[in-house]
Formats: sequence, C-alpha cells, structure tokens
Amino acid sequence: MHSMDLRETKDNFTLTFELPGAKEDDIILQAEENSVRVICSSKALEMKSQGQDIDINYNEVYYDKTFVLPCKGNYETMTYVFFMGFLEVTIPKIK
Repeated sequence: MHSMDLRETKDNFTLTFELPGAKEDDIILQAEENSVRVICSSKALEMKSQGQDIDINYNEVYYDKTFVLPCKGNYETMTYVFFMGFLEVTIPKIK
C-alpha cells in the first residue's frame, strides 16, 4: 500500500507520496480547480545471474489517486520533487 501525507501551511499545501520502484518519467500530475491527481505506472524486469542460477524479478507499480484540497491552489506555480521513491508536490494557496 502506498502512503500519502497532506500538510497545510499558511501559504501552501504539500502532498507527499511514497511510490517505491517508480521512476520520475512514470509520474503524471494533473491539477484542476481544487484537486490534484497523481498517476504512476512503472514496470521493471531485473535479472541476476549467480553461476548456473538466474533470478528474475518483475516489479510493477501502479498508483492512481485524486486528492481534493480544502480550497483552490495556484497550479501554475505548483512545484514537485521526486527523490528515492518519494514525490513531494507543493501547491501555493490562492489568496
């Protein structure tokens, strides 16, 4: 299960998503009115060889969630950072 956290300050909303195994290119952010949608779809095949044994690991990440914010945000100035499986989205409030 993927975790999500919403923090609100005087000026911003900050959403943090845990997306283990995802790559930045796999993430789509959609924003409108007072909602943000995060879509992530990633597939990876990893093969390891140890002598005559071969280990094959298939990892798939799929995440599609829409979050409604308490008020409208300024999506034109929205920023995000993706690092080591965590996506942090900062949305300034409209004053």
